[in-house]
Amino acid sequence: RLAGHRTGGREVYEVAPALRDPVRAYGTDWQVVLASTAETVDAAEATDAGRSVTAHPTPARNALVVGGAGQLTGPAANGARTVERFPLAAAARARPAPGSLWYEPWLGHLGGVPADCGELHLNTARVHARLLDGATVLTLLRRRRPTLVHVRPEGAGSFAPAACPRHGVPTLGRTP
Repeated sequence: RLAGHRTGGREVYEVAPALRDPVRAYGTDWQVVLASTAETVDAAEATDAGRSVTAHPTPARNALVVGGAGQLTGPAANGARTVERFPLAAAARARPAPGSLWYEPWLGHLGGVPADCGELHLNTARVHARLLDGATVLTLLRRRRPTLVHVRPEGAGSFAPAACPRHGVPTLGRTP
């Protein structure tokens, strides 16, 4: 929803370097599709070693597959709608594509770029952005302990908190 994609009734998959249990987010279960760079064990080799092998899910044709720019090709995204995710450092170098998601590896999904305006909207339920000594810093909300306060991700120097001119919601706007 952050990037303007409807998830109701759709399966959502995220390309990741390791398997994990599905995560409930935005009204649907997000499942994992292994990245092509993930180290895997051959099924026969795992069975010989006494380990069990779980089948990797294959996205349906109307599913959303979320991943980095280089991860959204091949069988994981074959026929599914792809949603690119980007770190703030990449957004500082080039404007993110409409419909993409802002993702920081240690912080999670923090915002998105809706197709109808192209601004970097913040996920205000998860993150708060503010200027501190002239630098944009982030604080993760709804945590039991305030351990991630005033985090400055790479590329934050190119952005400052603002409001979307079209929607009036918090955004990160480019600094001159």
